[in-house]
Amino acid sequence: MKTKFLFILAFLLTGVYGFAQQISEPKEVTDLMAKYNSMKGITVISMNNDMFKTIKDDSDLSEISFNFDKFQIFTTESSSIVNMMKDDFRKLIQNGILSEMMTVKDEESKVSFLVDKASKTKENVQVFFMIVEEDDDFVIMYFSGSIPIDKIKELENNK
Repeated sequence: MKTKFLFILAFLLTGVYGFAQQISEPKEVTDLMAKYNSMKGITVISMNNDMFKTIKDDSDLSEISFNFDKFQIFTTESSSIVNMMKDDFRKLIQNGILSEMMTVKDEESKVSFLVDKASKTKENVQVFFMIVEEDDDFVIMYFSGSIPIDKIKELENNK
């Protein structure tokens, strides 16, 4: 499943390009990301365009476009934190901040794709989450920028 996870991540990043300079994230999303960034028990990886340009110039990733404003990965092994994270996202969906674009479930995992309802147009969204749940793993990937919806939808065909 780890290979699938990395493939999905790489594929998603190939379609992320042409981002706007100013992203207007919902306050609820900004607050939630700040909460996770400061919480003990959560591993956080944050990257920006400059980091990806360095990686891209130095590897087989030269064909992949890494233009976005923010990319963060949050993961934890704590079941209580996982439950809290699930509740947090459930509330954002119930309050109309995020909408579930699609969910892909198999025997090993469940992958959910969530987008910011307010910024969604026919072509792009500004806030995108990919949440991967496995028996022994829980990962939240958070993207902000101008993310092409057609590239997100293509992920379903690769699962």
